[in-house]
Amino acid sequence: MQRHIPADVVRIALDKAEGFPFERFAIAFYGSLIGTSFTPLGGTKDGGADARDGTLYEDGTRSEHYYQASVEADAQAKIRRTVVRLRDPKRLTYLTSRTVKYSDRIERALTDELDVTIDIRDGDYIALHVNDDASTVLAFDEHLRHYTEFLRQVGASTLITPSRHIRSPAVYVFLSNEIERRQGD
Repeated sequence: MQRHIPADVVRIALDKAEGFPFERFAIAFYGSLIGTSFTPLGGTKDGGADARDGTLYEDGTRSEHYYQASVEADAQAKIRRTVVRLRDPKRLTYLTSRTVKYSDRIERALTDELDVTIDIRDGDYIALHVNDDASTVLAFDEHLRHYTEFLRQVGASTLITPSRHIRSPAVYVFLSNEIERRQGD
């Protein structure tokens, strides 16, 4: 049985993810999700895009369909700059770790404005689909899991250790709270 990653854990990892780790995750995650491979564009092929603005990828099976992953806050501005740099793209899928409010409205507006089909896959989309199959879970584990390791220590501290008479020291905490409650404190 496949392990389930809670949506809250995914959101924490996405919020903490930096540019390059998120880009690597996005390409592994989305490529396995839609069943395609991506070819990174560089040099003059990407129309002047550079690492500062995020790496562009082209669908290995469909020319003129580009993918970009970014952690930039302003998705609309990022998409506009990317489309301007590309030479006649037909479609751009933008993957972001952030939540894009009204993404469907923004997709329509940018599609009309830029005459390029725009698809936005934001953090909410990722959290919804990260458990779709073993490959998407693996992409999370390989690229983003380390951002959530601190959560393993939350609640791991035990002030009262188990004894041979009591397996769960939590009963002591419960009884202590009950005594305080009944005393009116």
